[in-house]
Amino acid sequence: MIFGGKVVLDQISFEQWYLALLAFVITVAFLVLGFINLQLSIFNVGISSIILLIIYLIGMRLVYVSKSFDVEDDDLSTNVNLGKYHAWIMFTMISIGVIISGYFLAFSVDKIAEISGIASSTLGIILVSIVTTMPEASAYFASIKMKAADLGVAGLFGSCVFNVTIIFYADIFYKNNLLVNQFEKAHYLAGFVASLLILLALFIVLFNKKLNHILNKSLLASLLIIYLFGIFIITS
Repeated sequence: MIFGGKVVLDQISFEQWYLALLAFVITVAFLVLGFINLQLSIFNVGISSIILLIIYLIGMRLVYVSKSFDVEDDDLSTNVNLGKYHAWIMFTMISIGVIISGYFLAFSVDKIAEISGIASSTLGIILVSIVTTMPEASAYFASIKMKAADLGVAGLFGSCVFNVTIIFYADIFYKNNLLVNQFEKAHYLAGFVASLLILLALFIVLFNKKLNHILNKSLLASLLIIYLFGIFIITS
């Protein structure tokens, strides 16, 4: 909406719906597997976590063969001139910084939960999710300014897909029990709201070129409304 709503949406390729659909499917799978609560594991890694990883791998393979998200160099208008190796070094350093800061973020939020008495799951859904998404948001804004909307949207939907698979990697190091046993009501509510938002985003990607400017902006605004309503329900 900041960058023009439909003007930005028109830059998004139709094939992005493959990735959006995968994000929806894997989020719904998380909800279903959490509800079934399979008590089976392989080397202390829950079957549910393994199933999510398999869905991710198969889904990403299908996305890869269905659509290449490469953008022509002429379409990228940026004033930052980086060589190939310089770009990779910068990318690696920033990635390591995000990983390290993420640990201290989780530690500090856990202390805030302990001091304030607010459930850590609630703070995770509200605070941690917003802070950890800031790099994605800033990268998306940068891609829009570079007129590479596909790059930004792929990053957003791709994060939704990959974030669910983190359950698998965490399950490897979680020794107390199966990670699926730690799911709470707030997690299911957040997952339901997330799947609803992704489904609406999928609809926007599929039909934005067939809808008028006002309806497109209304749908974009509804994403924020649904999110705020979901947060209200989770915290009430």
